[in-house]
Amino acid sequence: MPFLVTALVAAFFIFTNPVVGHESLCSLVVLRDELLEQLDEKYQEEVLWRGINNTGKMVEIVVSQETGTFTLIISRPDGWACVVTVGDGSKLIKPKGGTL
Repeated sequence: MPFLVTALVAAFFIFTNPVVGHESLCSLVVLRDELLEQLDEKYQEEVLWRGINNTGKMVEIVVSQETGTFTLIISRPDGWACVVTVGDGSKLIKPKGGTL
């Protein structure tokens, strides 16, 4: 999970910077709905966190709580999604406030 937190923080700073475009970091570009369906079917991953950056793109962390795999994606308003990174060994850490 520390990597997941690091990835989230890095994504926030990278993708809220208007100079850096997310397209240069994509390892795969697909339709978001199809991507989420495949991540669910193949890896039992589901969206755990979602936010909108300052350029109007949606940043999501998709996680399997069973296997610990995760995928960090960024989606444009037109439905296309970019896979930024994938990994395993993630773990949900309960925030001090008790909820996400």
